[in-house]
Amino acid sequence: KPTNNSLVFSHLARCHKLKNQEMLIRAFNRIRDEGFDVILLVIGSGFEKESGLLSLAHKHIHFLGAKPNVMDYLFISDAFCLSSISEGMPISLIEALACGCIPVCTPVGGILNTIQNGVTGFLSKSISEDDYVDILRTFIKERNKIDKNRLIEYYFENFSIEKCYQKYLELYLNPNTQN
Repeated sequence: KPTNNSLVFSHLARCHKLKNQEMLIRAFNRIRDEGFDVILLVIGSGFEKESGLLSLAHKHIHFLGAKPNVMDYLFISDAFCLSSISEGMPISLIEALACGCIPVCTPVGGILNTIQNGVTGFLSKSISEDDYVDILRTFIKERNKIDKNRLIEYYFENFSIEKCYQKYLELYLNPNTQN
């Protein structure tokens, strides 16, 4: 961390157009240019082939490559960022919740069913850069309103392997009911 007050954001994803990483980088450049003390850790493969993304990023954005210990990064991060234009139910979001890392995401796919804005994370209004910058500002100002321990409880109540097992078992035993 450059300073004790620096906020650490982590982005866990492979390099792919659907992950909207060019917008994410531009948004973080803007936030930093506005004077916010933030860094972004980009964890995932394929970025070394995207010199355009690497050259777009200012020095507060760090490309770490693929890592086997992503949970360690989530535990030390203030927020988890996902800027996708399309998603199913991202495993990285579930991992972030399990670590009590506050999600800051775009409103797509299963993310909409998982994040209650201001309660279990922060959702931008759209996938646009302006809206994502707005939600980053909101996170910076209101992050202390979210109880990280409550995020971990939310994970265990909804996404733990035991809970998923129970839900699948109910579905298979009672295929005509909806959960």
